[in-house]
Amino acid sequence: MAALWICGIVGCGSDSDATTSQPSQNTGGDIGLPAPEATEDAPFQLTVTPETTEAGAAVTLSVVGDLSGDWLGGPDVTFDRNIEGAWRSMWMVIDSSAGDLPFELGADKPTPTIPALGLAPDTPLSVATPDSADAGTYRVCRGFIDPKLRSIYLCAPVTLT
Repeated sequence: MAALWICGIVGCGSDSDATTSQPSQNTGGDIGLPAPEATEDAPFQLTVTPETTEAGAAVTLSVVGDLSGDWLGGPDVTFDRNIEGAWRSMWMVIDSSAGDLPFELGADKPTPTIPALGLAPDTPLSVATPDSADAGTYRVCRGFIDPKLRSIYLCAPVTLT
C-alpha cells in the first residue's frame, strides 16, 4: 500500500474516475513537487481545525460526509501551495502518532518512507504544520483509496501566520 501513497504524493497518476479541480499546469520550477489535482466529487470532504494557525503548530484533519464504501486513508498528508498558477506539494507530514516531523519535498530531496498503514476515514489525524513554512494560505491534502482501487485526493485550506 505504501507505493500507492507515494504515487499519490508525487502525482504518478491514478485510475480514478473522479472529477478533479484546476490548476493542472505544472509550473513552479524546482519548488516542491507537482501536486495531484484535488478530487471534487468525492463522497466525503476533508476539514482542518483550526483553519488558521502559526507555522509549527498542530492541526487536526477530519472528514465529513458519506463514509460508507470501505475507504482507507494513509497516515501522510501534504501541504500544497499555489505557485505561479500550479499547486505544488511543499511538505509531507506523517500522522504525529508516528513521531515524524514534516519532510520538505522537492526534486533534489529524498522521498520519505510512508508507513503501510490504512486508516479509516473517520480517524482524525493530528499533524504538525511545517515550522519553516512562509506565512500564507496552503491546502492540506490527504489521499484515500477504496477496495476497487479508486483513489481520491482531498484538500482543505489552512492559513499559516
